[in-house]
Amino acid sequence: MHRRTFFSTSAALGVAGLARVGQVAAQDDSRRFPEPAPLPFREEKSDLKITAIRAVKLEPTRPLPKYTPTPGFWNTTEVEIANPLSIYPRFKPRRSLFYADDLGPLEVMVETNQGITGFGYGGPGAAFVVEKHLPKLLVGEDPFQVERLWDIMWRGTLYYGRKGVAVHAISAVDPILRLLEMFKRKMIRK
Repeated sequence: MHRRTFFSTSAALGVAGLARVGQVAAQDDSRRFPEPAPLPFREEKSDLKITAIRAVKLEPTRPLPKYTPTPGFWNTTEVEIANPLSIYPRFKPRRSLFYADDLGPLEVMVETNQGITGFGYGGPGAAFVVEKHLPKLLVGEDPFQVERLWDIMWRGTLYYGRKGVAVHAISAVDPILRLLEMFKRKMIRK
């Protein structure tokens, strides 16, 4: 047998063997991990509809407590620390020297047609996407379709990128939808 024939035959047998191992492993997994039973509330339709999504500025009813770090505690507020602009002396001393002053509110409110309102917290810059884009995607939708709505938000904001502002906006709305879904579960169990 020639060397070239030996190697090509060996490679073909090896690939065939790996394919068989993969099939056996898939069959074993199906026997060990059965499909979970469908959740009873998933298929139920609700009369709840999202009527508004907006960025809001929440004001505490009481003053927030003042925080004073203990001596020796590592605090990044007023000390020099490494940051993306550290190579420029003007921006090195504190992050506040280069952070944007106001990118809008960080809190988000989702309102429904039955008076149920939820609040979430996003990150800097999310207010623009929450105000200008997410209502177009979510108003009129059933808030209990959490996975579907998350996918709509994810795909709808794809053009902004997969980090930063878009993810901050999704992260503000998603927990509200999940809390509403938990509310639905409790209502069905009663």
